[in-house]
Amino acid sequence: MKGLNKSHVSYALLVLILVCSGMTFQWVFAQTKKAELTSRRSELNNEIARTKQLIKEYQADQRSASAELSLLNEQIRLREELIQSINSEVGTIDGEIKKGEGRVVDLEASIQDLKAEYAKMIYNSYKQRSSYSKLAFILSSSDFFQAVKRVQLLKQYAENRKFHAQQMKDAQLEIAENISMLEGNKQTKLALSSDEQSERNEIALNKLEQQKKLEFLKSEEGKLREIQRQKEVERRQLTNKIEEIVRQEIAAENERIRKQEAEKARLAEEKRKEDQRRAAANATASNNASANASGTTAPVKTNTPVAVVTPPKPVVNATPKMESAPEVVLANTVFEQNKGSLPWPIASGAVGSKFGRHAHESIAGIEVNNKGVDFITSANAEIFTVFNGTVTSVFNIQGAGMNVIVTHGAYKTVYSGLQNVYVSVGTKVNTKDKIGTVADNGEGYVLHFELGKVSEAGWVPQNPELWLKRR
Repeated sequence: MKGLNKSHVSYALLVLILVCSGMTFQWVFAQTKKAELTSRRSELNNEIARTKQLIKEYQADQRSASAELSLLNEQIRLREELIQSINSEVGTIDGEIKKGEGRVVDLEASIQDLKAEYAKMIYNSYKQRSSYSKLAFILSSSDFFQAVKRVQLLKQYAENRKFHAQQMKDAQLEIAENISMLEGNKQTKLALSSDEQSERNEIALNKLEQQKKLEFLKSEEGKLREIQRQKEVERRQLTNKIEEIVRQEIAAENERIRKQEAEKARLAEEKRKEDQRRAAANATASNNASANASGTTAPVKTNTPVAVVTPPKPVVNATPKMESAPEVVLANTVFEQNKGSLPWPIASGAVGSKFGRHAHESIAGIEVNNKGVDFITSANAEIFTVFNGTVTSVFNIQGAGMNVIVTHGAYKTVYSGLQNVYVSVGTKVNTKDKIGTVADNGEGYVLHFELGKVSEAGWVPQNPELWLKRR
């Protein structure tokens, strides 16, 4: 029974196991990445469809070319991101194809080795095929224990043959599955390449339309400059109002904390006086008890020294920080944990103007300083809160519509340019609650959204796009 000792492990089988286990991890990782890219491609396609529908609506209503240009710019940006996503997906598929082809080669080589080893096993089995030979092999043992080991070895040998045969079948089945997967990946790659070309064609058309809008807007530059000037006035009014509200809130909060600290000081002073009174009473009682024990009458001293408790110094001129209040710290922590995942305040639409200082999209030489983000949406679009909080302000700015401020600890979100408002001061709101509908500003339906933090320094605007979920 040549070649039957336990140290003889199948090299081909070991290679097959290592190849399968290593490739399984890589396959799972690749599939996860591929699923993420596919999901993002689907999201971008949905956004492009929504933006395209908005453009049609604005064209049908003969809205301003400026709003259409913003929507076209957003559409081009989304299509360019979609092309990048497609290229990443194609790259992932190329990697899968390459690994899959390599895996098939490795499996085929392992099968050849398994076949060669299996042939040897069959040959050895053929040589020892008679029951007499097997029995003689067992009976020729030097003792009982060796005979038992030989019986076990023959049994293991038979099981190894079955195992090798099954491994070859499994490897052949996996090769067939890999080949099928490779064909599927190649078809997907072709479809994605076709999608990419379609998107490039659409971008070319969008850019032609973009150029037409820019040429038209040049002829309307005087009117646009006046509109932009009015918008800047309205935004300064909004900023001033927000800062005024914040100053009032800081003053009110600091007054509340001051009163709280004063009340603590008053209670501490009352406790000090009570402790002093009790100490005096205890000292008098102790003197009387000593006099009674000695049979003499002790004179009562009215100036008996007592322990003096130094009262805490009252807080008079301190300026407590409102953001250090425990309930505010907790609210801040919860709010900050959701940075990058807050929902958009509109169901569908596009970013018309980004946060910060940047050149105007259609007026040369004009710089826009946006303290928030402008969302272009459709008529009667409902506005949603982006997080749990309390409505702390509702006010109107002439020409800019209604404004709602929701407070989330030291953070606030501002929803400006509303037609109808469903909430009032003090209303508790949850994430995605409806608070109103967008107004028509004459050029389109635009929500101006701000997000900022209140500190002792005042109102500190944040870039909303860093807080909102990517779309």
